[in-house]
Amino acid sequence: MADDVFLALANPVRRRLLELLAEGPRTAGALAGEFTLSRPAVAEHLGVLRRAGLVRDEPSGRERHYHLEPAPLAGIGEWLAPFERYWRGRLRDLAALVETELETELETENETELELENELDTDTDTDTELETENETENETETEVENEMDDDRASDGAPETEDR
Repeated sequence: MADDVFLALANPVRRRLLELLAEGPRTAGALAGEFTLSRPAVAEHLGVLRRAGLVRDEPSGRERHYHLEPAPLAGIGEWLAPFERYWRGRLRDLAALVETELETELETENETELELENELDTDTDTDTELETENETENETETEVENEMDDDRASDGAPETEDR
């Protein structure tokens, strides 16, 4: 693998030029129009790419059409392949870790929701029990009052309101 290919790819302007040429051949003027750089600066970058074997130029009248030459890129792909497997494995491990953490977080949230629902149910049950106790107390008070009224009525004593 030639170092000049890596050096050519190290520059973001040259990488962008390759991306543009991947869409199809373009003239130097059309390529320069995509940048805020001067035409001579873009021409210099195209020269670096041409010397690295990444582009070829084809004269057409007064213009030069630049074409992407993918062969050196394939060589880089082959060279990077062992590293790609390494990173893919690392990314799979990372994805599994994140998924596990998300599942744990969701389970914790679900458990918290269930606990809150149970507390609400318990509060509702307690309210119902208190209402039942109050009703029972009221019924008992009413029964006692009725018995007292009955006792007074049977004694012949006049009813008084000492309640």
